[in-house]
Amino acid sequence: LAALRHDDPWTCDELVQVARSNEALQVALMALNSCLAVASRRSQWQLACLLGLGALRPYGDVVTFNSLMNSKSRWPASMQIFEELRWQGLVPDAVSHTATFTMTDMTDMTDGTADHWPMALQNFQRLQDSGIAQDVVSCSASINLCRVANLWPLALEIFDAMLRARTEPNLISYNSLISCCETGLQWERACWILHATHAMPAMRADVVTYSAVLSCCEKSSQWQLALHTWKLLQGGASANLISYNSAISACGKGLQWQLALHFFQHLEGSRLSPDTISYNAVISSQKWQMALQLFEEMSPLAVVSVVTLGALLSTCEAQWTIALELLEAALRGLSPNVVIFNAAISSCEKASEWPAALAIFGMMRESNVEADVITYNALMSSCEKGLQWQLAMHLFSLVPQPTAISYNAVISACARVGDQWWMALRWLERMSQQQVLPTVISYNAAMSACEKSLQWQMVLRLLQQMSVVDLSPDEISFNVAVSSVRRVCIDLM
Repeated sequence: LAALRHDDPWTCDELVQVARSNEALQVALMALNSCLAVASRRSQWQLACLLGLGALRPYGDVVTFNSLMNSKSRWPASMQIFEELRWQGLVPDAVSHTATFTMTDMTDMTDGTADHWPMALQNFQRLQDSGIAQDVVSCSASINLCRVANLWPLALEIFDAMLRARTEPNLISYNSLISCCETGLQWERACWILHATHAMPAMRADVVTYSAVLSCCEKSSQWQLALHTWKLLQGGASANLISYNSAISACGKGLQWQLALHFFQHLEGSRLSPDTISYNAVISSQKWQMALQLFEEMSPLAVVSVVTLGALLSTCEAQWTIALELLEAALRGLSPNVVIFNAAISSCEKASEWPAALAIFGMMRESNVEADVITYNALMSSCEKGLQWQLAMHLFSLVPQPTAISYNAVISACARVGDQWWMALRWLERMSQQQVLPTVISYNAAMSACEKSLQWQMVLRLLQQMSVVDLSPDEISFNVAVSSVRRVCIDLM
């Protein structure tokens, strides 16, 4: 067992034979704990259970329970062992509590781990209330728990408490704190933490640090800071796939399609291979011609997903025939969701092709995909551009929870016809009755409907009413008002 503790390369089968044949394991607690520690380091949690479960009653101590918890690959089982520890009358230490925190960092979440973080947070509070001194490992695990629970202010408090207790943070602490800032879109704090690590001679930021900051900048649409972080990364570490994907996505969100393409091409020339996320990010950042080219050149390592198709459709804009072809191809091999159908309908709407938009809506129903408010808004807008105001009103009746955009589409549809100014006013009044706040676009559309019907008094009344509801008229508002009065003056002359 002493040799085993020093990582002597025993096989799993040999360890099992020892566990079954040597009854001394039930009483030699130190040797048992050594065996559990090695099994935990080797991620052989099944072996750890075999060795440990027979000794938990009545011979196990806190170290035994801690080793067994750290060896488990699933969070619920670790929590059961933690509760067993307390039931045995043993007092959990910092390692015991920390084991419940680290198990929340499961990326697949296939066993429902994501739903268990409140219980882990409760254990964290117990540790805080117990007065047990926390080391850098338990503090880092606590910060990471805040990331899972999206409690970035609490993570900052824990970090500040570390500094007050003179517990020296390590790189894991800083990386976990930056990841918390990422979930809270606190890009300023993330950049400050990165620069703080640069100011410490003993602390050297790694690729995980830079990737977390890049991801934070990407989620906050801060492409300039992403470029600055990339320059720091090049001087301190080697970029990984996450770094490249975050940089590409950040540039795409900042409408910097040339930079996004540059990063993607640089990725292709590196030792790394673009994955599905890489292609999704660069495709969504490009114009439709380049997006189609990238889609056709996708690496065999990248899987065409629904997200990929959505990214491609979002670039089609008014290329509704291409969007329709892509959607029909997707129906043969994928299961498009509401986002995919909405993107295709939006492409038809931009091209003023309301029949095609309605056809896609029919395909959507045949696929048993439930439409949302974005679907109906795009359909009503396409009908508005096609002068189909009655159809737009019918679609409005199907909207589950109409928004200001929904009302604006119907009002604009009435304005397009020219003789439905009174209907436009009714819809504007209905907005207030349904407690949906009108926007400047709402008033502009109603004013345009009145202007086309020579209702200049109503146009001026609506212009005056905008200030009553705390809306500031824009250039379109004044242009409609001036045009309405000019037309009346011309008729009088």
